[in-house]
Amino acid sequence: MKGKELLQFLGYSVDHPDFKAFLEAHHIDLQHLPDPLLPEKKVRKYLHSRFIQGFALSFDFDDPARAAALSKSDPEGLSIFSPADYRIKNPVGNGPLYLTRIDFFTPEAGATDPIQLPFGLQLQSNGRTVAGKLGTENPHGAANSHYYEADEKDFYYERYHVYVYFDRGDQEERLQQLAVMLR
Repeated sequence: MKGKELLQFLGYSVDHPDFKAFLEAHHIDLQHLPDPLLPEKKVRKYLHSRFIQGFALSFDFDDPARAAALSKSDPEGLSIFSPADYRIKNPVGNGPLYLTRIDFFTPEAGATDPIQLPFGLQLQSNGRTVAGKLGTENPHGAANSHYYEADEKDFYYERYHVYVYFDRGDQEERLQQLAVMLR
């Protein structure tokens, strides 16, 4: 399976027929997906599905009521959260659970048909190759900032927000994991 093909489903509901058909066509076990009919309290622990082919899918709820409540209680926008944090970007389907993030990593041993990374990247690509494919890195601030992470970088590429993870202290910054979300 090509990771690029999977990216088109960011923002789709977990039970959308096109999304399910795509996964089935690539022999992905749909039993690992969260059940949108479970109550929110029970389904919370099943929002992240990991697959041996080398990817994980993360789902979240679209919560317009919570977004509206935050807008009303914090009209100046002083909170660290914004109403947009509770809404799904470009939702497709009837919810309530939507695909919000796809992680790509090393496939498990014995995985048949491992996933190919999107954007022309490969695991173990060095930092220069990654930057050449994704463009300018988003600034994180000074290295002594408490928000700074020495083992990750993030980029905006086309309509995606891409996080690149590598081993801390690796001078070559070889790609270990990739996370992709809608911008």
